[in-house]
Amino acid sequence: MANKKTMRHASATKAKRQNIARRAPQFDIRNRVRTLTKAVLAAIREKKLDIAKTRFKEAQSEWQKAAKSNIFHRNAASRQISKMASQLAQLEKVH
Repeated sequence: MANKKTMRHASATKAKRQNIARRAPQFDIRNRVRTLTKAVLAAIREKKLDIAKTRFKEAQSEWQKAAKSNIFHRNAASRQISKMASQLAQLEKVH
């Protein structure tokens, strides 16, 4: 019953469509950032230092861009970058 009641007004349906269209680029950026982060962590787990370093640079850049455009909170981005950097530093000590 509740489903039938939502979006009765044309303006509401249009507003919903606009909201989805505006947020679409954010989803692409979020997915890219998360994929790059997973790639860095996978390279660290496999102990591939040179690959991890290059992927870390890419991931760090994407996290900062996403934080700058308020897709992620700046503290959350900083925390994730710091976490990856510390794991990378531990890997460097081992090698």
